[in-house]
Amino acid sequence: MVLYRYERVSCLLLPRTAERKGGNFLTAHTKPIISALTEIELFSAVSKKVRKKEMKRKDAGRVVARFLADIENGYYTYLPLEASHYRLARDWIGMFILPIGTLDALHLAISSSEDSISSQQIQGCLSPPKPFH
Repeated sequence: MVLYRYERVSCLLLPRTAERKGGNFLTAHTKPIISALTEIELFSAVSKKVRKKEMKRKDAGRVVARFLADIENGYYTYLPLEASHYRLARDWIGMFILPIGTLDALHLAISSSEDSISSQQIQGCLSPPKPFH
């Protein structure tokens, strides 16, 4: 049985040592799912590292080339962003009680529409925090 897991950029930019340990587990047990949002966030994160001089331009080129090759070679299941994802994210944010930002709401909307996370996980993410008594 293949499990599916929607990936955010933070999971895709693992340091090399963590990639060897965690990355092998991830690829052995799940089929990563990404979206156009994940793709543009990765490019943004790599660009920021270059601008902050935390990564050389040449290395950044390698990172994005590898990522694009992985997409092309079918390593990820690639989900398109649809109008319904934006509406669902808008509706969650528009409840005015949930501590959720734009990108998190979009990632969650994509995940929920593809059954890559359970409805209980979604509810846990969207439930407002309970007050302490």
